[in-house]
Amino acid sequence: MSKKPLLLFPIEIKAREFSARLFLAGLAVKAGYTVMIGRSKPLHRTLFKFPRGILVENDATPRSAQFFKKAQKMGYKIVAWDEESLVTLTDAIYAQLRVCPETLDLIEYFFCRGEGDKKAVDHAYPGHSEKLIAAGNPRLDILQPQWTGEIEDNKNRPITLLINSRFSIVNPYYISREKAFENVFKKFGIARDSDTGQHIDGWLSHAHKMFIAFAELTEKIAKAYPHYRIIIRPHPSENHGFWGNLAAKYDNCECLYEGAASDWFLRADCLIHNSCTTAIEAGLSGLPSYVYLPAGDNLYDAALPNSVSHKHYDSESLISALANVQKLSQPIREDYSLRTRGALKEHISNVEKVGSSAVILNHIQKIDWQKSRASYYIWRLYDAFRTTLSHTKNRLIDAVKKGKKLQEARKGYANQKYPGVTEQEIENLLRKFGYDDFAIHESKHEWFVITPKQH
Repeated sequence: MSKKPLLLFPIEIKAREFSARLFLAGLAVKAGYTVMIGRSKPLHRTLFKFPRGILVENDATPRSAQFFKKAQKMGYKIVAWDEESLVTLTDAIYAQLRVCPETLDLIEYFFCRGEGDKKAVDHAYPGHSEKLIAAGNPRLDILQPQWTGEIEDNKNRPITLLINSRFSIVNPYYISREKAFENVFKKFGIARDSDTGQHIDGWLSHAHKMFIAFAELTEKIAKAYPHYRIIIRPHPSENHGFWGNLAAKYDNCECLYEGAASDWFLRADCLIHNSCTTAIEAGLSGLPSYVYLPAGDNLYDAALPNSVSHKHYDSESLISALANVQKLSQPIREDYSLRTRGALKEHISNVEKVGSSAVILNHIQKIDWQKSRASYYIWRLYDAFRTTLSHTKNRLIDAVKKGKKLQEARKGYANQKYPGVTEQEIENLLRKFGYDDFAIHESKHEWFVITPKQH
């Protein structure tokens, strides 16, 4: 029997994907694989420092094509799913902006949210149908009742509202809003005056209006219900200072980001959002949600999270509805989870069972792993030389042109998205998910190695 290849799981945003990717990694270890997991940036910047294996990537955007080409030349195989695919404006727009034929050419499999985005990608880029798999997302696997745990004792706590923000583009961490808008067009290579560019322009304008309206709503709720506890949870890429300053005005308000959003699903009584992915995750775990849509059912709003939420088109009706919020109970949780799964099953594969991770691992096991070749080592040496030269040049440019303040802002932004992981944290999560026979040790570059335990 040939040796199983190493699996590498890069993590971009810890709060969003770490737990789910570790769940899949644990399943792979159980099947006999050795896995590595850690911060994505060191892997993407210095791939030559990492051992060869199968890269389990978190998107297949046009920006990933150059890295994928390099990885393939160095002997890596690649599979991917898009962590942004759970919420899209339309599947056609998603396929145009978030996938490209170059990345599809370079990967073994691309795991889609469901049949809708799979068909859209297949239609946009014919000739890749055998690589497109409707799998769902491991983030939804870990929201099954056996993994989410029990409701915390809530008899002696106040009604708790979880308010989730999703305005990273219009409330950016350290750059201006105008610069963030420019970056959207650069990222996707879209001309602003094209039809798609005009649609994106409209979406950005709408998002800015929703941000202002959502902040105003949050303050109204804080004033209307001083006896409620209000937890504001900003997007991982947002300027958290804005929400922290808002929360500081009210004794019943807190801005908290630590951990995953799902940590609050059994400690809050409802979620309030505006077209946010978290509503899907909350609904699957059984937490009721309310969506604020002051512009009505707009073509710039994401339909899927809104479809599993109580819709309100003005602040008065939503605030009035919050008077009837009940503390989360097991009957409420079971009913809401069941209804959410029923509403999503036509759009997200494997949403009614723990199936996404199994589908992904099953296809990883089908990959034909090749023995090492001399060309892989040559490309690795070339990448080491080129990367070292490029990083030295960039550090000099940053020091001269951009200054210490910008460098510190970039570092702060990176640490907000990925504040680090400990060996104990990995072990605790794996055991929570029912995995026992494994060993962990810390590697270099903020990465960890997990191996099957030898008996």
